[in-house]
Amino acid sequence: MRIHCLLLFFLLTSPIFSVDVLDEKTMKNMEEAIKLSGKKHAAYSYNVANANTPGFKPILFEDDIQEIQAMFPDNASHYTNKVMIDHMAAKIVENNSKRSGYVALYKKRLENLRMVATLGKK
Repeated sequence: MRIHCLLLFFLLTSPIFSVDVLDEKTMKNMEEAIKLSGKKHAAYSYNVANANTPGFKPILFEDDIQEIQAMFPDNASHYTNKVMIDHMAAKIVENNSKRSGYVALYKKRLENLRMVATLGKK
């Protein structure tokens, strides 16, 4: 077992291999994407919950504003100041799909790291 641990240590720290097995940048990017999707879900839900509140202005992200400007090029400022329920519902579904994909990729990456660390043993 000690030989396997030494071999694994050599593989992970050797400058011969150009591929970073741990690839922390990818993991950080996936974590950030999962966090952002959580923030978007909270904002979209908040917007829907307050849609009938007088004077309420929705919380929109940059990509939401660009999408609204593309849909309503002549009157985008009017539509960015009100909650469009259908648009928010579609964004919630889209965001949920993205988040599910990010979480699945993250889990698979962790599973792959576990396989490397245990040399394929469960």
